[in-house]
Formats: sequence, C-alpha cells, structure tokens
Amino acid sequence: MTKFIFVILSIFSLNQSALASTPKIDSLKRHLQNTKNPGELIDIYYKIATEFQPVAIDSLYYYAQIIQNIEHDEISKIFAYSNLMYSYSRQKGQYPEAKKYALQNIYAASQLNELSYLSDSYTNLAIYYMEQSQLDSASLYYKIALDYAQTIPDPVRVKRILGNYANVLIKQGNLTLAREYAIIGLTIDSISMDKSGLATGFKLLGNINLYEARYDESLEAYQKAIALFEFLKDTSNLITTRNNQAIVYDYIKNYKLAEQLHLSNLSLVEKSGIEVDKISVLVNLGNVYEKQNRKTEQKKMLDEALFLAEKFDVKSSKAQINNNLGNFYYYENDFNQALYYFKKALEAHIVIGNKNEEALCRSNIGWAYKQLGNKSNSIANFEAALAIAHQIGSKDKRLISLDGLATAYAHFGDYKKAIEYKDLFISLNDSILGEKTQNRMAELQAKYESEKKEREIDRLKQTDALNNLIINEKELVISRLNWQRTVFGLSGLIIFLIAFVLTRWMKIKKEKEKAKAILAEREAGLQAVFAATEDERKRIAKDLHDSVGQQLSGLKLAWQNHLLGPFSHSVENQQYLSKLSDTLDDAIAEVRSISHQMMPRILQEEGLVPAISDMLEKVFRNSPVSFTFEHYGVEDRLDEKIEIGLYRICQELVSNIIKHASASKVSVQLFKNAHLLILLVEDNGKGMNYETGKREGIGLLNISSRVETIHGEFNLEPSPVSGTLATIRIPIN
Repeated sequence: MTKFIFVILSIFSLNQSALASTPKIDSLKRHLQNTKNPGELIDIYYKIATEFQPVAIDSLYYYAQIIQNIEHDEISKIFAYSNLMYSYSRQKGQYPEAKKYALQNIYAASQLNELSYLSDSYTNLAIYYMEQSQLDSASLYYKIALDYAQTIPDPVRVKRILGNYANVLIKQGNLTLAREYAIIGLTIDSISMDKSGLATGFKLLGNINLYEARYDESLEAYQKAIALFEFLKDTSNLITTRNNQAIVYDYIKNYKLAEQLHLSNLSLVEKSGIEVDKISVLVNLGNVYEKQNRKTEQKKMLDEALFLAEKFDVKSSKAQINNNLGNFYYYENDFNQALYYFKKALEAHIVIGNKNEEALCRSNIGWAYKQLGNKSNSIANFEAALAIAHQIGSKDKRLISLDGLATAYAHFGDYKKAIEYKDLFISLNDSILGEKTQNRMAELQAKYESEKKEREIDRLKQTDALNNLIINEKELVISRLNWQRTVFGLSGLIIFLIAFVLTRWMKIKKEKEKAKAILAEREAGLQAVFAATEDERKRIAKDLHDSVGQQLSGLKLAWQNHLLGPFSHSVENQQYLSKLSDTLDDAIAEVRSISHQMMPRILQEEGLVPAISDMLEKVFRNSPVSFTFEHYGVEDRLDEKIEIGLYRICQELVSNIIKHASASKVSVQLFKNAHLLILLVEDNGKGMNYETGKREGIGLLNISSRVETIHGEFNLEPSPVSGTLATIRIPIN
C-alpha cells in the first residue's frame, strides 16, 4: 500500500522541466490523473519516459524507479523497468549494467510475445555489442531484430535498425551497403517528416563520407544533422556529431576551427551531465594539440580521457588512449613508459578482439623494445604483428611490421635478415602503390569518358537543333505509319512474352513440386532414421536397466550372502572375493551409465534444461575445462522430438569441443522467444577450418541432419573472441 501511495503522490511532484507542455504529454498527464489501475500507470509512465529519452537522461532513472515501486506482478512492469534502466545505464557509460538490463528486457519481451518489443530488445543488445566493438555479435542481434521488424511489418522500425546496422558495416569496411541503408532511412524519414530520423540519417551519411574522404560532403551532412539535433534538443547526438565535424576539420588541417569545436563540445558535455561523452572529445582534442606540437596540453587531455575510460570501463576507449599515450612517450624518448602504455593498449585490444589494432600494438611494442636494445622481444613482437596481419589480410599492417623487422635486424647487426625483410617491404609497398595507381587511373579514365560523352552529347544537341525543322516535317508524314507498325509489333511481342512466361512458370512450378517432394521424402527418411535410432536407444536402455541391471543387482545380493558363508573365512578367500565384488560393482555401474547415456532419464522426466545442465556437469566435472550454462524463457516442456534433437545436438557439439578444440572455456546459452528456440555453443579453443570442417566432419553432418528434421538452421562461425561459435535456431510455432 505504501508503494501505491508513493506512485499517486508522485503525480503531483513530477519533474516539470521534463514534462514540457505538448499535446501528447498533456494527454498523458490527464490520463495519469484519472486512473489508479497499476497496469495503466506503468504504461503511461513508460510512454512519458520514452518521450524524453533523447534529452533528459536522469528522467529515465526517475521514471524507472516510479515504475519499480508500483505494486504490480505483470511482466509488463519488468519490460518497462529494464528498458528504461538499459537506456539510462548505456548513456551513463555503465556497460555491465546495460548488458544485464538488455538481457532482462529480452526475457520480458519474450514472455509478452509482442514482436515490436522483441525487435526493440534485440536492437538494444546489438547496440551494446556495437559500442563494445564486438561487431560479429552486434551483426547477429541486429539480424534477429530485423527479422522481427519485417515480420510485423514496420517500415519505420526496419529503417531504425538498418541505420544502426549501417554503423557496424562502416566499422567492418562495407561502406557501399552502409550508404544504401542510410539512403533508405533518409527516404522513409523524408516521406514521414521524422526530424529525429532525418538527423540520425544525415549523421550516418556524414560518417560514411568521412570514411571515404569526401570531406566537403561529410561537413554538409553533419551540418544538416546538427541543425536538426539542436532543434530537437538532443544533446548526446549533438555532441557526437559536432565531435565528428571537428575531426573533419582536423583532417583538412584547419586546427584552429577543430580546437574551437572540441572546446565548445566540452562545455556542452558539462551542461548535459553525460560524462562518458567527454572521452572521445578529449582524445580528439589531444590529437589536435599533438599536430600543433602542444605536448603539455596533449598529455593533459589524454590523462583525463584515460581516467574517464577506466571509470566507465569503456574498453575500446581505454585501448585507443593507452596507445596514444604510448606514442606520446615514444616520441619523447621515454621508451619504458611507452612500452608500458603499448602493453596496456594490447591487453585491451585482445579483450575486445580487434585483430587490426592488435597487430598495430604489437608493432609499436616491437619499436619500443628495439629502442631499449632488447632484440629478442623486439623481433618476436614484429613477427607476431606480421602473423596477425597475414591472418586478417591487412596489407597496411603487413607493411608496418615488415618495415619494423627490417629496421630492427639492421639495428642489431643482422644485415642479411634486414635486407630480406626490406625486399619484402619494397615488394609489398610497390604492390599497394600499384593498386592505388590503378584505382586512380580508373577514376581518371571514368571521369574522362564521362566528360567526353558530355561533349559529344552537346555536339549532337547542336546538330539536332539544325536538323530539327527537316526532321519534324518528315516525322509528321511517317508518324502515323510508325504508330500502326509499333502497335502491331508490340501486340505480337506481348502475346509472345505471355506465352513464354506461362510456359516458364509451369516448368518452374513442376520443378519446385518435384524438388519439394524429394525434400519431403528425404526429410521423412531422416526423421524415420532418427526416430528408429531413439526408439532403439530407449529399448536398449530399458533392457539394460530393467533386465541386465536387475540381474546383476540380484547376483550382487547373492554374492554378498555367499561372502557371509564359511567359504569366505580365510583371509585369502576374503581378498579374492572382495576383488570379485568390486568387479561386479563396476559392471553394475557401467550398465547403469550406458543405460543413462543411451536415453537420459532426466531428459524424459524433467526436460531439456535440466538434461543439458546434467550432461555438462558430468562431462566437465573432472576436467580442467570450465563451463557456463545460461537459459532464458525455457520454463515449459517442449515437443519430445525437439527436446531429444537439441539434446543430441548439444551433446555432439560438446563432444567435438573435447576431441578437437583444446578449449579451456565453454559457454552454452539457450533462449526461447515467441517464435524461435536458439542454442548457442561457444568455446575459446583453436578454432577449425570452417569449409573443410563443414564438408567432411561426420559429427557436423549428423548435427546438420538432426537440425533439418526439426526444420531448424545450423550455423558455424569463428567466435568473436577466439575458438568457434555454433548457432542453432529452431522455429517453435
């Protein structure tokens, strides 16, 4: 009762600065005063909070606490609270808390079985992974969110997801697809006059132009975004967009204007209270000071930025700032300090999984060791950088590491090796320059051809103008005849096309029906094989347990009675009979173990989650491998075929990890929402050759066949950190 009174009283003490007078807010306030229903109160407070999400971060926490204190047991309360706390935590830079609330939000959305909520909750998780630079995980969850949005269908939600997904594509280097998504979003927002969407779209377009070195177009797009964000009073996006605009001025060497924008941004951050946004501004301002040789100011900016990055545990920022500090000390000839910060940056990049930056950090460490006269460590780090560059296919990072190896070997007097690596460096550099030259020549040729065509068109237009009078007279005479011929020709062509399309359609239809029949027959065969296998497993398990097991147990009782007889009194006989008893115990245990492996009783009696948990505990109990098992939304029993299938799939994947992966950690996750059951099995092992593994592995073929029989999807890919990630998605409705 106390909590409910708190909620009613809070109606009269709402933050008036947050509740600005708009028709929508006025309507919500009237509704708020006219209801005492807990479910309606939660819904209204949630709508008010999300209305002010871009401009009042502390209001998110305020309304989340109001909702938390409403006495209501419905899952809608968990959804609203976790959604607001996710947004609050993320914008405050509290990333571990943000992930926790994102997972709670997915669970609540799954229970509510609302497609729009599911789409938004998976988008939240994708944004979290994107900001943590875990791009593969971000892509996975964006695709899931996009599936739900397209199922609704909801073009505006699809546009918003594509806009966020485009930022991942930019970081992955797929600028063409990112630009396509940005233009789709701007088109939809222009039609609907969505100012917030337009602002985000122009910001995204500015980022793409910046990566493509189209600086004028980038500044133009950023300026449009800034004007809209100022109109919307969206401080967070305004700060990041102006920060990007300052970076453009830095690139074109207008350092004065870049510094002014960064300093103005710092003032804006102080007013907004979004302290985590200050990190990137400080780093970029430090870069401007570095190019002006203002060392003291540069160091001050980097130190303050590192303090904030560690405070909010922003891993990508910690990596970047430590690397910048390493460079600072390196060029100040303090190589020990440089080495310290380069190693800190390397640790952060390894945690993030950014191989590109890891290669660069390895080279930086190699240079520092070279300056300190440590040959072995210098060469080892340059070679590690070269190996990573080969692995990720980065010619630029290969060039840096080859230059480092050549310089290091020369520095330490091994001129033969130095010449060898210098030749490799020159060869690769020539190759890169050749590619750039070819690309530039292609651009110039295309430009020349375009201008040539334009000149030709102008000449033809002038010729056409002189001949227009004669042509017009002739056209008047022959136009009627041409029209008649055209009509007859088109009629014949249309009849031919219709006949061709109908024939082709019938042929395709028959082929599809034939393929469908073959697929159905194959699937029925697979289902029959697996069903027969499982039935035989059950029969053998039952026979072993009920027949052989009972007989062995009876034999043990008889044997124990015999031990009490006169034959067992001698010490030698007792020892001999004791060994036979141990052998009998082992046989009973072995029969019971085989019976349970053939068909686990816990799977039949308690279901999939306890069975997987029991299997993992038994497999890894006495091994050095640690494991985690997380599950969300799998409370009820599933179809027996699905439970058995997923259990066997998980069993096979774990078996493969033990046999081949050399892993020390295994993570198993099981999610269930309204339409899908998702199993994720991830290890940190040595990975595998995914092409030959998928083609030749018997275990993987068994998994693929089992997944097909329950109409699911099976995907195997490198883990975002290391090792392998297996994903199984099973439709449940």
